[in-house]
Amino acid sequence: MSKLQDLLANYDDADARCRKYGTPLQAAVSAGNEDMVRLLLEYGANPSSRGGKYGTPLIAATIGKRMSIIKTLLKHRADVFASHPQYVNALYQAVGSSDWGLTQMLLEAGAWLSKDYGE
Repeated sequence: MSKLQDLLANYDDADARCRKYGTPLQAAVSAGNEDMVRLLLEYGANPSSRGGKYGTPLIAATIGKRMSIIKTLLKHRADVFASHPQYVNALYQAVGSSDWGLTQMLLEAGAWLSKDYGE
């Protein structure tokens, strides 16, 4: 973890692009590494960055059912409406997996499915 902190302290782009996950934040979310998620956000990573396998960190966290990471992303104002052609959005994933706790959390954060939700 200190190696990542050193890199972030000396390299000012916490949103550097990568091919598979789009950004280091989405990679950390996908791996379930909450400490790394917090560190990246502390160094300015965009919680709503787009790209990569899942589209956004919030969609990746929802697919992985990573509740504490989702709370952290929402606290940092992740875009609950961000979408992806395959995974639609975080709320769609929560409802689709019948995760009512996660669905409630996203609804309380302002998420909603609109008529153009992608299906």
